[in-house]
Amino acid sequence: MAAIVSDTISPSPPENSTNPKNRLDFIDALRALPALYVMMAHTIGRIAVDHAPHGLIKFLFKFLAEGHLAVAVFIILSGFCLMLPTLKHDTHLKGGPIRFFKRRALRILPPLYITFLLEIVVLCFYVNPATNTIYGLRLPGDWVNHKVFLSNLFLLIDIFPSHSLPSSAVFWSIAVEWRIYFLFPVILYAWRKFGGAKTVLSTVAIAYLLAWCWRNTILFGATVQFLGLFALGMYAAEICYRPTQQWRQWRDKLPWTALAMVFFGMIGFGSLIFGWKRLVSVMPIADLVTGLGACCLLIAASQARSGVVTRILSLRPLVAIGSFSYSLYLIHWPILELAQQHLIDPSHLSDTGKFLAYAIAIWPPIIGVSYLYYRCFELPFHKMAQRL
Repeated sequence: MAAIVSDTISPSPPENSTNPKNRLDFIDALRALPALYVMMAHTIGRIAVDHAPHGLIKFLFKFLAEGHLAVAVFIILSGFCLMLPTLKHDTHLKGGPIRFFKRRALRILPPLYITFLLEIVVLCFYVNPATNTIYGLRLPGDWVNHKVFLSNLFLLIDIFPSHSLPSSAVFWSIAVEWRIYFLFPVILYAWRKFGGAKTVLSTVAIAYLLAWCWRNTILFGATVQFLGLFALGMYAAEICYRPTQQWRQWRDKLPWTALAMVFFGMIGFGSLIFGWKRLVSVMPIADLVTGLGACCLLIAASQARSGVVTRILSLRPLVAIGSFSYSLYLIHWPILELAQQHLIDPSHLSDTGKFLAYAIAIWPPIIGVSYLYYRCFELPFHKMAQRL
């Protein structure tokens, strides 16, 4: 279970998403799908904890046992969204890097820190003082200490996970993406100097070389291969919206939807045949395959053509959920914890019954509470960032 719950996602919000004229609905829908997937993944990981899954749960476990790959999709989306405004300014950041950092900090950090403080409050009420456990997870002897606060304050949760609280495991991808932001201006500079193709290939090569070198060290938790995926997302944005004949030919000639299905199909086939444990051993490669699939899907969705992809990514519920998916990411975990403790486990349902109970009675309230959380703790800072 530990491997399952520690690999989650952080759907960070794109730039300019409050302005309806700048909003691309398919992006919000694509943010909603991985966010919902992660909620399901964290659900399935709570059902067959002390025994082997069977029946429907065994089948679902093959596809929902690992949320890490959803992070790859969000990193692609992040690179794609952040690249879009720069295309209007010859790949320069409007207002410069400092303005960019301030805006991203206002968007990302306040809701994260508020969630962390709320978690501390919840733990104070729910930690068993006799066993120092919560929901079956053992905490450090001195669980509220300077290491916990520093690792969360400075977003080092991915590198020092043992110094974080149980549900802080869902924060790790925010830490990864936050560090990528500081390299974004550097990538843009290389883009202008050497071109997009050379910059992307070099970034992917360097990121994966570092991932290989760090594979047996504490730095492997930094998931440095996501830097390469971020650059791929930037390149997808250029293919979609760079107004040149070269990119128009790329957009029109290649079967992007089919390519996306091939890449995602490879991951699905691998999980079905070999299982997640085998995929975890080659996770950086699985990240790359998933990222390429996400890039192809973005390019396919950006083309104003009617089709299955366009219809799915135009569904209003998906678009709506995508607009507050960051809040959904932040708080779905503690709500699932409380539901498991007070509703699901005491019911003594079968595995399938538990899953259906989560799906019918727990997921809708989580989505509703996430929207309220967005209105209270995310949107105000979003508006502040827009004014910078």
